[in-house]
Amino acid sequence: MIRIRLYSRRTRLKPVSATIFSSAMAAGCSVVSTDVGDVKSMVCEENRDLVVSREDEAGFSKALGRLVEDGSLRELLARKNREKAETNFSKAGMFQAYKNLYDSALKQ
Repeated sequence: MIRIRLYSRRTRLKPVSATIFSSAMAAGCSVVSTDVGDVKSMVCEENRDLVVSREDEAGFSKALGRLVEDGSLRELLARKNREKAETNFSKAGMFQAYKNLYDSALKQ
């Protein structure tokens, strides 16, 4: 039996809430998605190949297949996405980003 922990979202209509993706990443999921909103910039760099254009049904299926077949890739993306979520999308990460922004503004 294969245990897979991934988040998959395919939509052509409109961007979905970024909270969905940041929550999936924080839960340690690799992500397969269509390229809507900021998804490609949200996921870890290694996961960006699995974010495909909205019209690319074959590419979406291929991306899902890659994760089903490659356990080490799933684990790598899950770990990297979780690290990125903890750094960039946690309360502490958000507070640090605002602090850096305000510090930068005050220096000007």
